[in-house]
Amino acid sequence: MFLLNFICFLFLLFLGFSMKLDSDFTSDKNWDFYTKFCFDQSSSNYGNFTWDITTDSVFYQFDFYDDSSNSWEDVYHSSDSCSTKSSKAIDISQIESKVPGFDEFLDISRPRFWYFAVSNCPNNRISLTHVDVHIWNSGASKLNKEFSCNEQGLVVMFLIFMIIFIIMLSIYTFESWKLFKEGNFHALARISFLALVFETVGLICVFAHFAAYANDGKGSFGLRVFGELLEVIASIILMLFVILVAKGWTISRSYISYKKVLFGVILVLLVLYIIMHIVGYLTMDRATTTYIWETTPGIMILVIRILILIWFIFEISNTFKIEKDFDKKKFYKVFGFIFGIWFISLPIIVSISSTVSNTYREKTATALFLIFEMFSYFIVIYLLWPAKTYHFFNIQAKTTEERMKLSKTETAERAFDEL
Repeated sequence: MFLLNFICFLFLLFLGFSMKLDSDFTSDKNWDFYTKFCFDQSSSNYGNFTWDITTDSVFYQFDFYDDSSNSWEDVYHSSDSCSTKSSKAIDISQIESKVPGFDEFLDISRPRFWYFAVSNCPNNRISLTHVDVHIWNSGASKLNKEFSCNEQGLVVMFLIFMIIFIIMLSIYTFESWKLFKEGNFHALARISFLALVFETVGLICVFAHFAAYANDGKGSFGLRVFGELLEVIASIILMLFVILVAKGWTISRSYISYKKVLFGVILVLLVLYIIMHIVGYLTMDRATTTYIWETTPGIMILVIRILILIWFIFEISNTFKIEKDFDKKKFYKVFGFIFGIWFISLPIIVSISSTVSNTYREKTATALFLIFEMFSYFIVIYLLWPAKTYHFFNIQAKTTEERMKLSKTETAERAFDEL
């Protein structure tokens, strides 16, 4: 219940933290970054930028820079004065209070990021109120025109994966219901089912944000973050499932050694993952970063995932050594190989994406991540399919009499394992 309340609190927190360009903009500087947008342009397509703003000075202007090394990168990190930075802008537009403004961007060479800064050089601060700003790709399709080029296609991508996960969840729910009626819906099956539920609902939330954004250019950033947090929780639950299998629970042994330690570590991981994602979003400098994996919290998440991989290898190696059954030893080899790749997949994806242009980096990372997640759940469902379950997993529900027969043996095994 505490975890659910905490997630709801985060959702409400992020509802107000969005990139909607209709809120007041203030800064203690007289030149500051406002937003960025990647225009997907061709010889006949213009990028459009309109505004209607109330100001407290006649000196306000938008300064426009592109993503070339001698433009935004050179200006943003410099200690130059406001007037010097403005003089290096590729283009400028005066902001007249309560007077609608319009500008166009055209570059037929390639999709290009444009950075929008607000300057008020004669004064010491910026204060824009009653802001109404709209930036869009006029030549793109109706589905993509509201999106910056680096996010075009994400709405279709999430739609496809959402449908796939809904189908998987429906099939798994049907099979789980049969196991439940037979009294064989064991904890392993429940854990994997819960992970799939969180993953699917998370994808639905993220898709809902992108679908709304495609319609109104705003969406709900809070809903997107909420969906991504659900996906984080799903990932941790899936890690729990993988570690339990690596320990040989219900395969080589019928109990969990150091249960309190295991669940304590998983809880700490869950809290750390959520905190790192929250801090990453709150501290991300959108003027220089594309996504969370370029931030310090994002890098820490990758390091934590590698440490969990080491833990997984340790557990499955120990279980492999004590297992005598040939088929089960073969199972551990295959399982260890597949989910070892799953653990290391995120650092590899981020490394690959870092070599890709900013224009395609987020889409590349998202597509690869969702593909790995999809196949991991395919494998989990395959392993826990009734025909396979009874071959590798001893997870049939036991009667009270059967549990009493096993109690003495399990007590001895626990004592030996703890030694």
